[in-house]
Amino acid sequence: MESLRIKSGSGIKEIAVENQKGEVVSVLRIDVDNGDIVTSFSRLIWNLEHMPEEFKENVEELKEKYGDRPEDEKASFEEIVDISRMNVSLLKRCAEEIDKVFGVDTVRNVFKESYDLNENFVPDEDALLDFIEEVIPVMEKLFEHKFARNRKRYNPANRGKKTRR
Repeated sequence: MESLRIKSGSGIKEIAVENQKGEVVSVLRIDVDNGDIVTSFSRLIWNLEHMPEEFKENVEELKEKYGDRPEDEKASFEEIVDISRMNVSLLKRCAEEIDKVFGVDTVRNVFKESYDLNENFVPDEDALLDFIEEVIPVMEKLFEHKFARNRKRYNPANRGKKTRR
């Protein structure tokens, strides 16, 4: 009987995430063999970068609901709550996308101290962007290594060098 051994999990890379004290608070696991990882990560970045635009669009909808008010007039409590609710909804969606790319509870683990302090914590836009900005160079290295390996593997000049049994 013939057998075939597949290197399962060989594409899974780990990135330690440290807090400001230098303590590891989370370990991101990225499967560079996942054909969709580059697309998922770029979609995450795009969504975070365009969140302010979506927020502005939603504020415009609220203006229709509450009507225009002079700039020197303060927003009503109800309007402030609606704006906050809308903002939190966008932030939670971005946190979910981060979890889709890096694994369940990534955001909760990265911001563990804040969640320990307040179970209902929602990282704001700056916190999420700061996290992604720190991750981007590491992800680029992982992707570049993967792309370089694939270029070498699929280079027409190298095709005849492998022996087949």
